[in-house]
Amino acid sequence: YMSPEQFMGLSADARSDVFSVGVMLYELLTGQRPFTGSMEALAYRICHENPTPASQVQPNVPRAFERIIDRALAKRAEERFPTAGAFRDTLRLALEHELNMQAAATVSEETVIRTVGKLDRPSFDPSQPTTQGSLSSRSQSSTRTTTLEHSTLTSVERELASVIGPVASVLVKRAASKATTLNELYDALAQKLPVGPDRDAFLSRRSPASRSVTATGSQAVLAETLVASDTGLELSEAVMAGAARLLARHIGPISKVVVKRAAKRAASREQFHELLATEVTDTADRNALLAGLRALV
Repeated sequence: YMSPEQFMGLSADARSDVFSVGVMLYELLTGQRPFTGSMEALAYRICHENPTPASQVQPNVPRAFERIIDRALAKRAEERFPTAGAFRDTLRLALEHELNMQAAATVSEETVIRTVGKLDRPSFDPSQPTTQGSLSSRSQSSTRTTTLEHSTLTSVERELASVIGPVASVLVKRAASKATTLNELYDALAQKLPVGPDRDAFLSRRSPASRSVTATGSQAVLAETLVASDTGLELSEAVMAGAARLLARHIGPISKVVVKRAAKRAASREQFHELLATEVTDTADRNALLAGLRALV
């Protein structure tokens, strides 16, 4: 895992670590190290020979990842990624590119990351220098197309990641840009999972609140998160915050939206409590929630 400059006794900086991580990436994708042999042979190969292309060792390795490896394993430090962050960002973009360019007719646990349809995006060349401008514009684009609250997306991403791993973040972002309700978001993500225990487990984590949210566009989210309107029940900010905090223990960050909607619909404090209690299915938990709500002043 040592870089050429380390073997030659030259000064080494963070780009030496980029080389080492490149070796690890090659091994993860192919099942073998790019350089092998005795210490003497290993030192010579790392300093003077290029490894066998990853796709020749493992044909399923995408070309984009192969080119990322080539750049990370460049003999000269100045030809590698300048920072670990640039390396990471390029890997992320390569993954998104693969998601965009590949679609699968059927889904399995092994192919879930290739099941997203094509999007209109420019082609991505991982061998080109990674610029902050390109990363920033892509990041801003993602931000613009995501209309759900960040806390809600984070919660859904965590639930999906427990089933399929880190690729969940990419799938959630993409699905959130198209979903018009939280329920649609769950359904869209469930379609990326094979029919069976994994899909059932993911959908079982969907809170009752997600079935009642009717809009998640930027204007709808803003409307749902406003404090009670003139036609609803007037409650202090302290009571609203306390109710959201109590309900969050049962349904997660979506509780803020549910509380504000309940305040708009309720004609009395007791009705407000009952509306919130309907979000909790367990009798003991529901009673505990009601007790906590009634204690708020």
